[in-house]
Amino acid sequence: MNTVKIKAYAKINLTLDVTGVSEGYHLLDSFVASISLYDLLVVRKRKDKLVSVTMHGMDSKGIPPESNNAFRAGEAFVRRFSTTGADITVYKNIPMGAGLGGGVRSGNICGAVNAPVMILGCACPEMAGSKAKAAEITKEFQRRFTERFRHLNCRELLAEKELQPTDTALELAAGDHCGLLILSAAEILCGMIGEK
Repeated sequence: MNTVKIKAYAKINLTLDVTGVSEGYHLLDSFVASISLYDLLVVRKRKDKLVSVTMHGMDSKGIPPESNNAFRAGEAFVRRFSTTGADITVYKNIPMGAGLGGGVRSGNICGAVNAPVMILGCACPEMAGSKAKAAEITKEFQRRFTERFRHLNCRELLAEKELQPTDTALELAAGDHCGLLILSAAEILCGMIGEK
């Protein structure tokens, strides 16, 4: 498969409590609900090793690549695994800075866990024909993720003070908590795809 489309749904805080501060970040305890508004991410495989990100909508065209998690994750993916690059197109429907926090979270499960499972479904054709095989591959990804981060639950991961990200994630995420999780999950995913 050469193209993957992912909807990153917005979410609203039904409750939000600041419970402290750690390393300059507020520690939060919140209860969130996904809503029908979403950003659409379209990732197309390239033949070379370049990564490009094109933003559409919500005045997002001016976001510099070094501030874009999609770009940083793509660059890390290519560098770490010597794969081909990707053209990433983000169709923004969620207003930036509106507190609607787009992501690929489902229920209480962190988007850094859900998005790679969706990508594994595209990268591993055997998942499409067998629920048992899909469950096996998903459980293996979740096992590797929890081996490193102890949790799958978004709230627990946000509260975790002692993350154990990959070296590449540490280098690229610049201290961004969710960025560390996303980039580490991408490396776990790449490792699994590389084993296929």
